[in-house]
Amino acid sequence: MTKRWERSEAELEQQELERSKVQQSHNKIADKYSNLEVRWRQLTENHNEMIILKDDYKEKCRSLTDRLKKLEAGESAALAVEQRKYHDLQKTVVELKASQKKHLSHQTSMQEKIKSLEDQVESMLEKEKKLLEELQHDQQNHKQSVSQFELKLEDNDTLYAQSKNQNEQLKQPDI
Repeated sequence: MTKRWERSEAELEQQELERSKVQQSHNKIADKYSNLEVRWRQLTENHNEMIILKDDYKEKCRSLTDRLKKLEAGESAALAVEQRKYHDLQKTVVELKASQKKHLSHQTSMQEKIKSLEDQVESMLEKEKKLLEELQHDQQNHKQSVSQFELKLEDNDTLYAQSKNQNEQLKQPDI
């Protein structure tokens, strides 16, 4: 009976250790999720800034195009400078578009990672719930086992007392 008691306590300690590990893992995932949310907000802000810059560059390109049309009349040197600026701006717009595409790809990747982490958190919560249910069941079994053990001890004490009384009666000489 003592071995079962010790084994039961060891199992409870093992389950408590597993629950602690699950909680630690859950905390790490929650921290990662929080960090991803912060990063997501930063990326969204960067994306919005890029859209504003893109619109500014479009407006500058339109403005330069208008100016180039006016300069076509004869100012070839000034026209060459403006054309160079225009081409530089077009190059910048192309780079911004590539950067925006890369950002959108990264944004999609972050969304997928967040979804994956959410799924992991949900899975960990389900595991934690199952472990808690198992722990409660094992604690209840343990309490029942302890109660049965105590009852057997009381029965043994009673039997021992009766046996002792019988032995004393047998030892007394008959009068």
